[in-house]
Amino acid sequence: SGINILSGTGSDGSIYFGDSGDDNIGMVRYEHSGNNLFLRTNTADALKIDGSGYITMPLQPAFQVQMASAQTIEDTTQETLIWGTERFDVGTNFASNTFTAPVTGKYQMNVHLYIRNIDTDMSAVQGTLATSNKSYYSQLAAEAIDATAPYWTKTISMIVDMDASDTA
Repeated sequence: SGINILSGTGSDGSIYFGDSGDDNIGMVRYEHSGNNLFLRTNTADALKIDGSGYITMPLQPAFQVQMASAQTIEDTTQETLIWGTERFDVGTNFASNTFTAPVTGKYQMNVHLYIRNIDTDMSAVQGTLATSNKSYYSQLAAEAIDATAPYWTKTISMIVDMDASDTA
């Protein structure tokens, strides 16, 4: 037993879900021309399974930001880096130097720091990824460097557990 929705090889077969304000706010659609299955919520395609079985979710929150300009940090100070240039922000969840989790889940966070002119007089250089639930650190023992380092890179890469409205 089952339901068959038969449509032409070059057209789509769909099931629509609506209400008094919108007759197709939700939908399940099969696109025969590309053998793709789509799930739509709130008038946007939220999931696509293509003919090879690959799943894409174009509404998944993702962002990439970078500093708009170099930031000088003096010895013995702690400063917040200003992520002034947004390269992309799917879901508009990044604002005012902060990412806010739209839903509870696991989030991949990566911070890549390019550090210049580390003085041998410094004891350490530390980068911190601060989330509502926990802070993650990457530390460089600067006193182990024999001469002023013209440049150094540090990366923090973590899968973090965030509840809806938690911040990083």
